Amino acid sequence: MDIIRYADDFFAMERDLDLFAQRIDGTPWWDLVRHDVFYFVYYRLSGANLVQPPQKTPIRRTYYFVMRCWMRFKLFFKAVFCNYDVLAFRAPRLAVNGSKVDIVLDDILACTPGRVLSIDTFPNYHHIKLPKKCVQPYTSLELSNLNDVVHARFGRQLDVESLVNLRFVQNRKALLQYKRLLNLIKPKLIVLVQNGIEKALFQAAYDRSIPVIEAQHGLINHVHPAYSYPAEISAGSLPTLPKIFLAFSQHWLDQCHYPVARSVVIGSRQLFVEPIRSGSDNILILSADVYEKAIEEVLRPTAIALPQCRFIYKLHPNQFAYRDEIKNRLSDVSNIDVLSNEQTFRQILQSCSGVLCIQSTGLYEALQAGLTVYLLAKLDFETHADVFNHPNLRIVRNHEDFVREVSSDFINENKSALPVFFQPFDALSTTKIMAGISL
Repeated sequence: MDIIRYADDFFAMERDLDLFAQRIDGTPWWDLVRHDVFYFVYYRLSGANLVQPPQKTPIRRTYYFVMRCWMRFKLFFKAVFCNYDVLAFRAPRLAVNGSKVDIVLDDILACTPGRVLSIDTFPNYHHIKLPKKCVQPYTSLELSNLNDVVHARFGRQLDVESLVNLRFVQNRKALLQYKRLLNLIKPKLIVLVQNGIEKALFQAAYDRSIPVIEAQHGLINHVHPAYSYPAEISAGSLPTLPKIFLAFSQHWLDQCHYPVARSVVIGSRQLFVEPIRSGSDNILILSADVYEKAIEEVLRPTAIALPQCRFIYKLHPNQFAYRDEIKNRLSDVSNIDVLSNEQTFRQILQSCSGVLCIQSTGLYEALQAGLTVYLLAKLDFETHADVFNHPNLRIVRNHEDFVREVSSDFINENKSALPVFFQPFDALSTTKIMAGISL
């Protein structure tokens, strides 16, 4: 199913029902749940299936439980006995020399005045705890007709109401916990990248007049429901959004309507990339749990057909838990290497001549680096419609297309007027923005 057409229909439903204006107990409930409703419906219409990670062993579950308790204790110990000006929520997905690194936020925090208390939201949330089940569904007329609305709009009988009830209850619990956390720490500023959909945090900060600055974490565009809203939503009108959004380049701001009060381009030191000249036959394959089946259906026969090429199958963090299972599944194909976090994306990119994916921020890094990108026309590949006309992009529909394109001798010589996805990090502008927030 074309995800662009689906997004347009979804936004039309929001407008027709005036969902953003509705309140439950004074709470603008729709923005709390729309991200999950968007994907819940889309995945079922498109036939996509999430691969479920294997069950953790009792020892592993105990380990994570103890670690969460320890991290939570340290957080509240610091909050009680120390004073902080800035509360930061990091997503440190990369390890460098034994230290966890947030490739986006750490540079921004270096430009932020005042004393900073950081909370790492990856690999586990520890600062709040949400219920996994909705024991007592919230009774409301606003929540009771969504199944009929979705059926009328999209032609499928789906149990959207159960999901919305769970997310609504979770958000109410998260709001209470964030209120307690902010009352305890009393920060003058919150800075974050979203590892989750932090609507409750935004609401709690808004209620306390604490400005929130969000930094771009990955790709944003018309079909990303965390950042794309109907054009009628005016900037700064939703209490469930940050005050300021910091972007990698103007390209991203032009792709969608994210109605924050202010958006500023600051670039990215880690994501900005110069052209790469690689003469290797390595092809990087970018995956994620929802794309795993479709990717491997193309990867296996292509690798067999092109034994002279090395295929580096880079897993998304949401696949790390079952990396061994994936490696075993592909172990009979000698020119496929399965990697999780052994190398950074940039390190792998330097040794490759092309990249295959369905949907990924890495696609834009590869294009800016001058590599050939093979976009597999499956699931929500139309997410990347903004670069369909890029001279280095090749749309492939099956492994035969992929083999043919990889085997071609095409070299793009047209380097003029190509879009810039990642500008160099502007530390001076970032410092001025941070200094403009009264601490």
